[in-house]
Amino acid sequence: MTVLPKPALLVAVLFSALSVACSSSGGTPSDTSDPSPAPDGVVDDEAGGTLPDVPAAPVVPPVSEAPPTPDVPPVSDVPPIPDVPPVPDVPPIPDAPPATNVPPVSEVPPLPDAPPVPDAPPVTDTESENEPDPVNDVSVPDLDMLIPVVSEGGDLDRLVRGVTRQVSRTLLDLNAMLTSGAELSEQQDICLGSYDPAFGEQLLAVDCARALATGDIALYVESASFYDTSDCNSDIFDGSTDSCVLQTARVTIPTTWIVPELPADSPPGTRLRPVPIGGMEIYYAVDNTDLRIENNEAALTGVFRCDLDLSDQQATTVIPGQSCADIIKKTADRLDELLPE
Repeated sequence: MTVLPKPALLVAVLFSALSVACSSSGGTPSDTSDPSPAPDGVVDDEAGGTLPDVPAAPVVPPVSEAPPTPDVPPVSDVPPIPDVPPVPDVPPIPDAPPATNVPPVSEVPPLPDAPPVPDAPPVTDTESENEPDPVNDVSVPDLDMLIPVVSEGGDLDRLVRGVTRQVSRTLLDLNAMLTSGAELSEQQDICLGSYDPAFGEQLLAVDCARALATGDIALYVESASFYDTSDCNSDIFDGSTDSCVLQTARVTIPTTWIVPELPADSPPGTRLRPVPIGGMEIYYAVDNTDLRIENNEAALTGVFRCDLDLSDQQATTVIPGQSCADIIKKTADRLDELLPE
């Protein structure tokens, strides 16, 4: 319930009384336009009568004051936080037990001083150009290059030089024809194998399906090669093979027929029959490090064979009673006769 202040309350009471009076008279006191007769017992002022007394408004009892707000009880005191118990002291870490007696490490003797490196002599431009480079220069002999150690001028030396001369003649002749653009025979073309002159390289090897002769000398090369070095390439380009090392070769000395000379005391009209000079097959380091010499297929002068390991000069024969030294000598003589130096 809303409690009004006293002035407002009086105004409300008066307004209520006036409302009641007006409602009892059916209109406002100043309304005289109604022509209807006045009700009984009511005298109009203009007619000389008096208005009845307005009953007094009932007395409104005074509004009681609101009771005072009761006092709020005081908040009880919050109990204090109990003290945190102190952290117990951590016991100290006991000292490590003393180490047992360790024998002292013996002192390492100092390394002896290295001898001073001698100063390298200055390299001139000429020396630097001619000095071989073992990494980038292919002219330096490879560790796998087979170079037989032979006595200069001996039979084996003459045989190796004779085979090398024939291989050189064959390769130089083919290179000259390729350089000049001369037309090769079918047999020569087969010998080139996979070589392609368009790459501008020198021909260092041949592998012929049928043994190839060069010129009018009765010596035939079936396969041969020089080690591929820059010096050998340069020499062949210049028309020589002085720096080339023979790598492999298969050379054939064919059987030939000769008419022996007549003795001085032969009667007139005497004619001697032709006699054969046996042919030979020479295999120089073909698929191995051996030099093999054997008779050709016809074997008109007998069967023979000699195997010599070029790496250690160990010689063997497969036929009892034959000598490798004799076979090597006859072969070297035949090469010198057909192709003198």
